[in-house]
Amino acid sequence: MDIVLGAFSKSVGPLAGISFFLLLAIFIFAVLGTQLFGRFYTKRVFQDREIPPWNFKDFWHSYMMVFRIICGEWIEPLWTCMWASSEWAILFILPAFIIGNLIVSSSIDTLCRYFTCNFTCCFHKSV
Repeated sequence: MDIVLGAFSKSVGPLAGISFFLLLAIFIFAVLGTQLFGRFYTKRVFQDREIPPWNFKDFWHSYMMVFRIICGEWIEPLWTCMWASSEWAILFILPAFIIGNLIVSSSIDTLCRYFTCNFTCCFHKSV
């Protein structure tokens, strides 16, 4: 148990930095999404349909939308955004998806590197 806690405590520092970059990327894409697409989510655009609950109307909805895109559920937001504004929405959604997933994969790589390094070092010392 000490090995696991030691490895986890050594990986918290690098993960904090990467988590900061992830939150910063989500924040930047949320602000951009609100500025670019917020005005398109109106009753006039969605005439006979209801405005989707996942939208770019305000910052918090936009923040959750970008988080949803980074988590891998980007197709429905892309179609909704393209339907509301234009096909150029793909130039916003795909970079958000790619950059967010690069940051997430970097954090997973860092976590795995610290765990395997610390476990290997600890096991070689005890043998």
